[in-house]
Amino acid sequence: MAPGSKIEDGAPAKLLCRHLSDLGVRYTSYDPVVYGHDTFRGMPTVPSVFVLAVPHEQFLGLTYPPGSVVVDPHGLVKDQDGITVIRVGRR
Repeated sequence: MAPGSKIEDGAPAKLLCRHLSDLGVRYTSYDPVVYGHDTFRGMPTVPSVFVLAVPHEQFLGLTYPPGSVVVDPHGLVKDQDGITVIRVGRR
C-alpha cells in the first residue's frame, strides 16, 4: 500500500494480519488513512511489537513504550532509548 492511499487490496499488512490471526496471536491494526484518524488512539503502554507496514507520515514521531520492538522497513523511526528498532533491509 502506498502512503496516503486507502487501497488495501494485496497489502502485505493484510497478509500479516491474516497469518497472525491464523496463529491465534492477539494484535491490533491501525491505519490512519483507512480508518480516518489523525492520531493513534489506544497506543499500548506496555512493551509491544510494532510493525510499520505503510510509511504514512502520521507514524513519524510516535513514542513507543520502553522495551518495545519496532519493525520499520521504511526507516521512519528514529532511535529511542529503551526501544529496539529493526530496519529491515537497512543498516
